[in-house]
Amino acid sequence: MPGRLDMSAKPVRDAYSIDRLRELLREPANATAAASEEISKSLRQEIELERRILSAQERVRLLHETRLGLDATKRDAKKQRQFAEEIRLAKAEEERAFGFEHARQFLKESVLGAAFDRMKDDPARLEQFLAGASQQAFVLSLDLRGSTALMLKAKSPALFAKLVTTALGAIERCVKHHLGIFDKFSGDGVLALFPDDFSGPDAGLRALSCAREAAAIFNAVYGESASSFITVLADAGMGAGIDFGEVTMLRVCGAITALGTPVVYACRLGGAPKDCIYLNQGARDVLVARHPAEVELEKTTMEVKHEGRIVVYNARLKSAEALKFALPTWWVP
Repeated sequence: MPGRLDMSAKPVRDAYSIDRLRELLREPANATAAASEEISKSLRQEIELERRILSAQERVRLLHETRLGLDATKRDAKKQRQFAEEIRLAKAEEERAFGFEHARQFLKESVLGAAFDRMKDDPARLEQFLAGASQQAFVLSLDLRGSTALMLKAKSPALFAKLVTTALGAIERCVKHHLGIFDKFSGDGVLALFPDDFSGPDAGLRALSCAREAAAIFNAVYGESASSFITVLADAGMGAGIDFGEVTMLRVCGAITALGTPVVYACRLGGAPKDCIYLNQGARDVLVARHPAEVELEKTTMEVKHEGRIVVYNARLKSAEALKFALPTWWVP
């Protein structure tokens, strides 16, 4: 009916009180339009509120899903980190196993057979020879002095080669017999190590004794081969250099070798005259401190490339024939 409020309409929500509805009923018909507008406004506000609520709920849902996704991502990232760590550890273990195998092979070829048998299954001993491992050692370098002239005096290259291979083969056995480590041949010379942990408390004396015997070995082989040469050179023979300090084992071109300052200076002092054993200052100090009664030293100098003349010590054992070496602790059962 015109001018009257339609009571069949949807009940007014909380925005209007009962008193307000009564006032509307008492108002004239021309007030109905205003009331309807006010109700529509209230409904729009409610709709907007519900829209905002739904929008907020949707945002909460999306944030929740995002959080779940982030949690899953974190879990995946954690798994990936764990997997990467497992791979790293596996590779490290594989590298360590290869390192031990290389160390075994190096020692098998470089030390006395009885020493190798005692060491081959002992990780603590093998670790000293892994690539990157460092240790204190006497380093012995043996060099054939006058080798070029000696080669020219040989009646044939094959006869010279026979002399060198025979002498150096015997010297290699000498190094191993003295509980040294035969590092490598260096053309017409030899590099050997006498580490404290491996060669024992008399490592320095072993290096000195080995150098002395190596010179004697070459002199004997050369004397027996005299008929292989046009003339026999009186100054041809083994010179020896010894230094002491830290050496590091490295794998170079698939082979393990020692590097370090003592290696450099031992090789330089290997240019000593025939039958002379030159000690660098570090080797001299350690030998004098450990074995003052067994070693005799003569101070002298030698020319070193890029350094000029340096002080060296020509060494010999006072009673080489009667010398007895202490065994290293790992050798004794």
